[in-house]
Amino acid sequence: MGTAWNESRSGAVMGGAILVVEDEPAIQELIAVNLEHAGHQVLRAANVPEAEALVREVLPDLVLLDWMLPGPPGVNFARQLRTDERTKDIPIIMLTARAGAGHDRRPGERRGRLRHQTVLAPGASGAYQGGDAAPRSPAD
Repeated sequence: MGTAWNESRSGAVMGGAILVVEDEPAIQELIAVNLEHAGHQVLRAANVPEAEALVREVLPDLVLLDWMLPGPPGVNFARQLRTDERTKDIPIIMLTARAGAGHDRRPGERRGRLRHQTVLAPGASGAYQGGDAAPRSPAD
């Protein structure tokens, strides 16, 4: 039983098709396995050219997109998706392991109203950062 959100593009896929664009194999695998376990069809790409080829074949219901990729950065692909009539309405979640004062998320937010989430990979140190849904620590 699908929802209006995913029936419009992928109909037969119970949880919808999700394109994961991530160049780190361990992170890509972690994300993909969890999404597949939740019933989603997962399309995987390690860079923008691979992602472009997949989007030409299958229109995903959602794109999880690494900000920093080899070659063209993920934010450029997000802009490209937003300017294409066929893909402009696909939700995009930008992923990045970068956090701190040196990481400027504003260009992505200004261009195309992108939201940000920082999710730490296994073994990474630091705190979760994200939008309004970020978990709060007991001290907050």
